[in-house]
Amino acid sequence: KDDIGEFLTRNQVFSKDELLPLLCQLQSLKRQGKPALAKRKLKVLPNSWWGIEGGYGVQLLVVYNEKCRDFESKLPKDTSDNLHAFFTSEFKRFPHYRIVFQNAGSGTALTHPQINLLAAMSEYFVRENAELFGSFLQR
Repeated sequence: KDDIGEFLTRNQVFSKDELLPLLCQLQSLKRQGKPALAKRKLKVLPNSWWGIEGGYGVQLLVVYNEKCRDFESKLPKDTSDNLHAFFTSEFKRFPHYRIVFQNAGSGTALTHPQINLLAAMSEYFVRENAELFGSFLQR
């Protein structure tokens, strides 16, 4: 059997017990209006499908593309108004834009303002967590 479901079931490299605390931290930060990111040291499990021996640790920095009230509160008024306009917003579904047909007449493209808003939020996440990113990247 060689279908997509079988393929995806062979991707585990971390203990399932590590997932819930990570998700709880991300959810807590989101509820506080902060960037949803977390750094963890995780033990790598063996995975014969991918040829991974396991038994060692890795540092993992998870940055979750999620709404952030702190970022949105710092946007210019016209951008903020547009973001929160329910039916007419150019930023409908931000930051979870559709992969296809987000914008009428375009299969997969986002507009420049949509891309710029995602980039600005990403920059905000990094700047607000500069020490964390710095310690992660200086290894």
